[in-house]
Amino acid sequence: MEHRTLDEASMIPEATLIALCSRFQQARYTLAGESKQMPPEVGVRDVPKAAALCSQSVLDVAHRMENAPVCNISTVYCPHAGVMMINSEFLYDNKLQCGTLTASRQNLLSRLKMPNPEVPFVFLNVIGHSVKSVTGSHSNEIEAKAVRVLVCLLKAKGIPAEDILEICLYRDQKYLCDRILQDTQVSVATVDSAEGCERSIVIVCMTRTHNDRNANHTFLRTRGVRNYDLRFTILRFTVIFGKFFTIYDLRHFGS
Repeated sequence: MEHRTLDEASMIPEATLIALCSRFQQARYTLAGESKQMPPEVGVRDVPKAAALCSQSVLDVAHRMENAPVCNISTVYCPHAGVMMINSEFLYDNKLQCGTLTASRQNLLSRLKMPNPEVPFVFLNVIGHSVKSVTGSHSNEIEAKAVRVLVCLLKAKGIPAEDILEICLYRDQKYLCDRILQDTQVSVATVDSAEGCERSIVIVCMTRTHNDRNANHTFLRTRGVRNYDLRFTILRFTVIFGKFFTIYDLRHFGS
């Protein structure tokens, strides 16, 4: 009997599993992935049935079967132990353990002076103003320029561009940062497109400077806490740009 191992299974859509099962009908499959991560990205949603099929991960499919053997792995190796603790508290009831010594995660801490010399996690309060476009997306030019300053500082400290990733919560901000960071060779991604990427340093742009309490489409309220899992599982060090009172007003961040 053939054996197939599917890594990053939380990002593999159900349709892919169907195709694999059709191609390797006698195979036994082992799925490795994080059940708390977001489902696969679906770029086109105007075909509801296709979108529904493609937005279910193979882990969700296995969970629905209710008879698949499960092995829970609680040791992670990529992030700094101090950063990992945030993810563990948010999503895993403090059950995660870090398999990497903090001494091997000193790349940023040894080059830059941090507010907390033991944890490479920084929130930068940007006094800017976000602009909402006709599409409902948001952008913040001051925030984007602040990111550029940080990127240039990191590169001046000897950190290569390929070790840095910027994640924008809104597409308008991504387009703006693509332009402003064009000559830096730093990758800019959305939350969805950054799934599966691993970088030493992740810069997260929150973008918005005001919250509409009556709106149901606010990004972090509609997408939920699973969005945070992405940032804390692909990084070793992180920097978050945003406006303090806007972020504090959001549940999870405020706590």
